[in-house]
Amino acid sequence: MPLLFVEVDNGTEGPPIVADKIERYRRFFARRVSLAGREVPLWRTV
Repeated sequence: MPLLFVEVDNGTEGPPIVADKIERYRRFFARRVSLAGREVPLWRTV
């Protein structure tokens, strides 16, 4: 599924930090859990 992602920063974080944050977001949105016997995206259960 295509996803639009916007990270707004005031220039206080360097590129490596922003890249790490984006990777953590990617892992979070890709994670799936079992709910009522079927796999669903974790973020839908929060």
